[in-house]
This record gives sequence, C-alpha cells and structure tokens, in this order.
Amino acid sequence: PRAQRYKDASLGDTVPLTIWGQDEATQGRSVMRAALDDPDLAEPVRRELLDWGSTAIIRVPLVYRGKIMGECDVSATKPGHHFSAEDAELAAALGDIAVGAIHNAQLYRQMNTQNRQLGALVQAGQAFTATMVLEEVLQTVSQQVTKAFDVTSCRVWEYEAPTNLITFRAECRREGIPEPIDPLGTTRSMDEHSREHDTLWSGQTIYMNVDDPNIDPDVASAMAEWHEKSNLVVPLHFRGEPVGHLELINADAPRLFSDDEIALVK
Repeated sequence: PRAQRYKDASLGDTVPLTIWGQDEATQGRSVMRAALDDPDLAEPVRRELLDWGSTAIIRVPLVYRGKIMGECDVSATKPGHHFSAEDAELAAALGDIAVGAIHNAQLYRQMNTQNRQLGALVQAGQAFTATMVLEEVLQTVSQQVTKAFDVTSCRVWEYEAPTNLITFRAECRREGIPEPIDPLGTTRSMDEHSREHDTLWSGQTIYMNVDDPNIDPDVASAMAEWHEKSNLVVPLHFRGEPVGHLELINADAPRLFSDDEIALVK
C-alpha cells in the first residue's frame, strides 16, 4: 500500500514523506546504493524494492545549504543489476543540478505568493474604506483570502458576545465547489460548540485535516458533509474581544499553512 500510494500519484501531486522508509538518503545524510540480491540489505529497503518491482536503486538526497529539498531516485528492474560507484557519482552530480533548479523555483513561488497576499491586503483595505456595508466588506475579504492563500473557499462568521451566537456572513468559493450545507445568514449558538467557543475567546487557531489519524470521528464526519479536506479556523479579535472567525477550506486536498500565513490571515 505504501508504494501503491506513490505509484498512483501524477506529476505535481504531493505525497506524504511518511510513505518512505527512514533510510539515510531520505534524511539527507548520504547517497544510498542498494541491490535486491545483497544479503546484508536492510529489510525496509528490501521491502521497498520488492514493492516497486525494482532490483537496484540509487537514492540521492537533494540538499541545499543543509536543507533537504527533495530526493532523486534511480532504479533498475533487470534481475541481478548492480549500480556502480561511478553510477552513484553521476546521479549525485545530476542531483546537484536538480537541487539548484528546485531552490530557484521555490524562491520564485515564494515571491509570487507574497505579492499575491500583499495585493489581497491592499484590496481588502480599499473595500473597507469604500463602503461601510458589513456584508460587502466581508464578501471582499473572503474573495481576497481565497485568492491570496489559494484555497477552494473562505467563510466569514460574525460573533455576538451578548447572545453567544455566531452568524454565517460571507463566503467565496471556486467554481465547481459545492455550496455549503448552511446558507448565508445561518446562526448557531456557541453553547453547542464548546471547542470553537474556547478557541474563539483564546485566539488560538484550529487546523483540521481529514488525513490526521487522530482526528475526532465527529469532526471527520462533519468535514465530509461540508466537502472539506482541510479546514483552518482563525479567530478574529478587535481590541481584545472576539468578533468572529475566518474559515479557510480546501476541498481538493489537505493544505498546510505556515505561521506567516496564519499571521497574515489574522
């Protein structure tokens, strides 16, 4: 199943590192060269070769200034095949070229992401100064968050402390994403959602991922009902008081958020 999950992936898909064995190359320490008929071959590597139908492998860690950027695997399926030390040196040299390309591509993506997010902040600020109609402001915020953070949808909820009620005020979702079960204007009592209530007042974010093996079954069921793969709930505070929260949802695949992204959402 571990190998099959990777085989089913297409170029551009993200695969959890946990499907790999924890060999030295995966951890970025050395180039690994192995053959299936080696009597001293470590069992995890042997299982991986068998899973893949390979007879030999070279695994090159792609490391840039001490940071693991990826890995490059060269495998063979011919019975009895052995890669030479020269083969490993050539693979390592090609890996150096690859890691430089990956590093440059990541810098370019980071620059584009920062520009997109800063642009979203500017447009959200312009919406606030252009109108005082709450629904229009919140709709613009949800649109800009969806665009800036490349998620499938963003929902905005307003909280009223005197009544302890939270109201679904605005949403932006990509084309093709199913409509939420609750329509705009839906009101819920936070008395029925103690975890969300505590989070709202504490100011701490909640991140939920359907692939989390420890996820609460009720939460997993609710996420499935709402067509969610991941959900980031960010409490909104004004002068120390909770006023609502944003939900950043991804329906395509689980999405991780960096500390900088969470700070920018706030």
